[in-house]
Amino acid sequence: MRLGARARFNTICIHAGQIPDPSTGAVITPIYQTSTYVQDALGQHKGYEYGRTQNPTRSAFEANIAAMEHGAAAFGFASGMAATNAVLTLLKAGDHVVVTDNTYGGTYRLFEQILRKYELHFTYADTSRVRQATFDATADLIAAGIDPQRSVLFLQSEVKEHAELHLLLSMVTPLPWLERVPTFKDQQEQLQEKDLNTYGFLGYPLLQTADIIVYRANFVPVGEDQASHLELSREIVRRFNNFYGDVFPEPQPLFTATPKVPGLDGRKMSKSYGNTIGLTASADEVRAAIYQDFEIPRAGHLRRMLDRDLQRHHALRQ
Repeated sequence: MRLGARARFNTICIHAGQIPDPSTGAVITPIYQTSTYVQDALGQHKGYEYGRTQNPTRSAFEANIAAMEHGAAAFGFASGMAATNAVLTLLKAGDHVVVTDNTYGGTYRLFEQILRKYELHFTYADTSRVRQATFDATADLIAAGIDPQRSVLFLQSEVKEHAELHLLLSMVTPLPWLERVPTFKDQQEQLQEKDLNTYGFLGYPLLQTADIIVYRANFVPVGEDQASHLELSREIVRRFNNFYGDVFPEPQPLFTATPKVPGLDGRKMSKSYGNTIGLTASADEVRAAIYQDFEIPRAGHLRRMLDRDLQRHHALRQ
């Protein structure tokens, strides 16, 4: 079906890539369950030879996805293994893949028995502590003063719309916009021992944008170091709204009386720089960090004040 240039997203989702069925005129492509097709001779057919390689329903699905993503083409797979194998063929010798240690057995064998021979490297991350870490993070938020009676606490990783919106935004955001974010350049210079040439790092401000605008937030409490990220969020919102109408408001920064808190070494506070004091740090770890970086005397009223505050913090966490 031919759509006009002003077709909205909902219309594209339903009708883009759909060719009316030649036998009935149905505007939605039927689900073809056949596995074989008539051929006039070997290799002479109407575009479909065998269901495992191509199917009219899948062709319509792929054309629809391509139209939604403003792409030239899209590819659908009948299984996760097929998709995994196709994606990994895009990698080159020396590339490094991080995957959960609870991965599917067929995927593990593909990695270890085949792809390692082509100099691909794999690291299997232990995700068994994620559940406990979730409870620990919740306890930290409450101990820090977040009131569950006034603020909604939820597990963001279980809200799939965050990842879905991030994917949609990545299709309309020019790459140079992400490359000019100041923190991207700064951390590449500061953390040269780490490989930060990944989309996961480059695209983090885009995921942050999705986290904000998925709730149509008008104001966002941030520090001064996040102001450039929020400006990028507004640019992305304007571009998205230009394509699809006024979908999202432009989020504005909401600074506190202390908009910038430096790390222990005077640089921007960042876990990557190792200049923070974690909420889960033990009393001894907090003392060691403060005494080392600020040389607070190990006796006297300052130590007593620190000990008192640490005891109160850990009592709240209990």
